[in-house]
Amino acid sequence: MWRLGTRAGLVSTQTATSYEKEHWKSPADRMGLLMASLPYTALDGFSGVYLEDSFVLAIDEAANSLSFVLEAVLTPEHHCYVPPDETQQHCYKAAHLAFLHVRQVKWCRRTFERFYDQSNTFDLGNIDSMSVEGAEYLLCGDWGEVALWCDVPPRLTVEC
Repeated sequence: MWRLGTRAGLVSTQTATSYEKEHWKSPADRMGLLMASLPYTALDGFSGVYLEDSFVLAIDEAANSLSFVLEAVLTPEHHCYVPPDETQQHCYKAAHLAFLHVRQVKWCRRTFERFYDQSNTFDLGNIDSMSVEGAEYLLCGDWGEVALWCDVPPRLTVEC
């Protein structure tokens, strides 16, 4: 489910043009700075979580925030980890990935495709990559590609 605000004061939400997609540059690139991109695993609270096999169930875009509702894969390093049963490949737990105090959101690609499993429940795919470069966060997956700028690190809440 996508919820986009239109009231005054909401975060700027844009879809990139094809030119921007091919010539995408981060703020650091545009300023000529050499900054190394960090993987999400370097962020506080992301230890023991494997986003690449986690399922995105919903994306909520609201005033100054962007959130992902997840069925997250936990690794043995996470305190909520339990060994999966024989029907599961991983330990899955409900989770919420929230970006708060967002200054800008820029969609490079966006899709609303749903993927159905054998029980006819759907998801939006995975978070294939998430990196941070200063205050810029880049996320990509089957659901799209988005860059967002916020000064507060994202918060990942896992329901044990």
